[in-house]
Amino acid sequence: LLSDWISGRRGLLRPAFPRI
Repeated sequence: LLSDWISGRRGLLRPAFPRI
């Protein structure tokens, strides 16, 4: 989900893949 993509991006300045 898009929310997962945002969650994976929280710790990074650049877009990251979803982290579970």
